[in-house]
Amino acid sequence: MSETLTTLSVTVSLLSGASVSVIAAPEQTIASIRGESSNALGCRIARLISHSGVMLSDTESLADANVRHLDVLTAVLIRGGVYSSERAFAAVKSDGSVITWGDTDHGADSAAVRGSLQSGVTHICSTDWAFAAVKSDGSVVTWGDTDSGGNSATVQGSLQSGVTHIYCTGAAFAAVKSDGSVVTWGDTDHGGDSAAVQGSLQSGVAHIYSTYDAFAAVKSDGSVITWGDTYCGGDSAAVQGSLQSGVTHMYSTEMAFAAVKSDGSVITWGDTYHGADSAAVQGSLQSGVTHICSTSAAFAAVKSDGSVITWGHTYSGGDSAAVQGSLQSGVAHIYSTYDAFAAVKSDGSVITWGDTYHGANSAAVQGSLQSGVTHIYSTERAFAAVKSDGSVVSWGDTDHGGDSAAVQGSLQSGVTHICSTKKAFAALKSDGSVVSWGDTDYGGDSAAVQACF
Repeated sequence: MSETLTTLSVTVSLLSGASVSVIAAPEQTIASIRGESSNALGCRIARLISHSGVMLSDTESLADANVRHLDVLTAVLIRGGVYSSERAFAAVKSDGSVITWGDTDHGADSAAVRGSLQSGVTHICSTDWAFAAVKSDGSVVTWGDTDSGGNSATVQGSLQSGVTHIYCTGAAFAAVKSDGSVVTWGDTDHGGDSAAVQGSLQSGVAHIYSTYDAFAAVKSDGSVITWGDTYCGGDSAAVQGSLQSGVTHMYSTEMAFAAVKSDGSVITWGDTYHGADSAAVQGSLQSGVTHICSTSAAFAAVKSDGSVITWGHTYSGGDSAAVQGSLQSGVAHIYSTYDAFAAVKSDGSVITWGDTYHGANSAAVQGSLQSGVTHIYSTERAFAAVKSDGSVVSWGDTDHGGDSAAVQGSLQSGVTHICSTKKAFAALKSDGSVVSWGDTDYGGDSAAVQACF
C-alpha cells in the first residue's frame, strides 16, 4: 500500500526560469502557496497553473487540486501598468488596485465598481468607451459605457472565474477562459454576439485578434474562427480553406485581417480598401514573414531578412517607395499611428513613412532618432520613442501628444513604458511615477491623481 505523505514539496516556477520550492501540507490552500511563493521570489503572483495546464483556484487545497509531491506549478504575475480607452486611462498598481482618470464618459469614472478594484487586478482590456479588468481569481470587472462592454450583466455568470485573457473591438469584449472557451459581450454589431459560431468556441481557443468591428480566434490546431461585422473581417468564407490549419499569428487594420502561417506565408481578408487585397505583393508574402504591423488601412510585413513589404491604402502607409531603400534590411520592429508607420532598425535608428499629419514626418527630431531607440508608442497622430537611456522623443501632431516640451524635464531618463489614449500619452517611470502629456480632455493631465502614484 502506498504511503500517504504528510508534507509535499512543490516547485513554483516563473516563465523567466526563476523558481522556489515550497514545503506544504496537503490541506494547505493554493492561496497560501501563492503568497509564500510571491514573498520568496520577490514578485506578485496572480495565479498558479498546474503541470497539466489547469488554472488553480485560491480556495482549493493542494489535495483537492490534485497537486502532488514534486509537482511544478507555473506562476502568472500581476502586470502593473497603465491601460487606456479612447479618452481615459486606468492604472494597475503593484497592490493590484486600479486608478482611473480622463473623460468620465469613456471609463474614467469607476466609482460603481470601486470596491471590486481595490486589489487583485492583474491586467485590463478596453474598448473605446469601457474597461474590463481581469482579477487574480479569474473573475472580470467591467465599467464604462454600457453599450460598449461596460455592462457585462448578461454574461456575468460566465465571468466569475477562469478568465485568462480579454480582447476587444471598438465596442465589444471577448474573454478566453482556461478551458479554451470564449465569452463575448458588448455591441452586437462589433462582435459582442458570437452565437453563430459559439459551437466552435467551446474549447481550444488560444488567442483572439480583432478589427474595429470583428473578432478572429486562433485555435490550438491553427484554425481560425471569425465573427462580427462581415465587411470588417467577420466573414472569412473566401479564404477559409487556407485557415483550416497552420495559422500562428494574426494582425489587423480597422477593417481587414492578415494571418501569418507557420511557413511564413500571409493570408488576407476583409475590406479591400483596408489591406485585404494583397495581390500586388503576394509573391513576396509566400514565405519568410515573421510579423506584421498595421495602420488603419495598410499593413507592413517584416521578413526574416529584415526587409519590409507594405500594402493597403497608399495614404495610410501602404506605399513605402520613398523609404524603400532603408527598408531592405535590418528592420527589427514596426510601430504605427492611425495612418503612419515608424520602423526601428537593429542599430536603434528610426524610419518613418505614411501620412505626414500622422507622424510620418520625423524631420524635426531625426537627430535624436539615429540610434538608441528601443520601443515606440503612439496616439492617433503622434509617436513617442523610448531610448535605451530611458529618455523619450516625441513627434507628430502637437494636439495628439507630439509636443512633450511641457514635461520634457521629466522625460530625460527612467521611462520604462508608455501608454496612450487617442490624443495623450502617459509614461511610467522606474520609480513608479507617471508623466502625462497631450490633450487634457484625453488624459493628458493626470494632476488630479498624481498623489496616488
